[in-house]
Amino acid sequence: MECADWYELCGYFRQYSLMPKDTRARFLFRGHASFEYQLVTTLDRERPFQDDRLRQHFYQDMLAEFWREAMQQVSIRDELPAGDALELLARHHGVPSPILDWTESPYIAAFFAFESSKRLWPPATSGGHSIAIFVLDLMAFDPDRGVTMIEDRELIRFNRRALRQRGRFARVETIQQPVEEILSGALTKIIVPAQFRSIALADLDAMTINAANLFADLDGAARTARFRLLDEPGATR
Repeated sequence: MECADWYELCGYFRQYSLMPKDTRARFLFRGHASFEYQLVTTLDRERPFQDDRLRQHFYQDMLAEFWREAMQQVSIRDELPAGDALELLARHHGVPSPILDWTESPYIAAFFAFESSKRLWPPATSGGHSIAIFVLDLMAFDPDRGVTMIEDRELIRFNRRALRQRGRFARVETIQQPVEEILSGALTKIIVPAQFRSIALADLDAMTINAANLFADLDGAARTARFRLLDEPGATR
């Protein structure tokens, strides 16, 4: 699906906003800086694996190494989580993971797509490039095919960033098929020209969807300040 501009994308989002709450809960969103980027986990971007068994073995070794090092960074009174909670904590701190981030908000997905698209500029071709928003219908995909949702919301109770980003997480358990093939029938890909970046981010900033609020740290505050003074439409340079 292609949208001619940011305003057409907002029209699509408006249809989503008008759905009943229970219907909206079926859909998750993910933004990519380029429509050419595939749904690939950080683990699988880091290195190729010959099969699922070797991939899982490597990942468990990496989690164990993270746990051993993290034990030296917390006080005796603190306890590191286990299971899925440990995976999400490790991923949050940069450990390559078989987990893909999604969000319950199409606008947050659009923020991540447009905000990160600037690193691809100047465009490689005169026609520029486009961002992509993936829409996942949770009622339409088969969890037995190799992608499963991590459903326990308690796992991110202390993760302020994930809460602000309305994060949801899917574990990719196999490399036998591309993720987009596994999710075929449940996945919609929306393509929008990246040239609308400044307008889109200004509108999202007016909704308080910006790096300062989504990351809740000084780096996020700096990114928001930079956008407002350098990249926002009409900003003085």
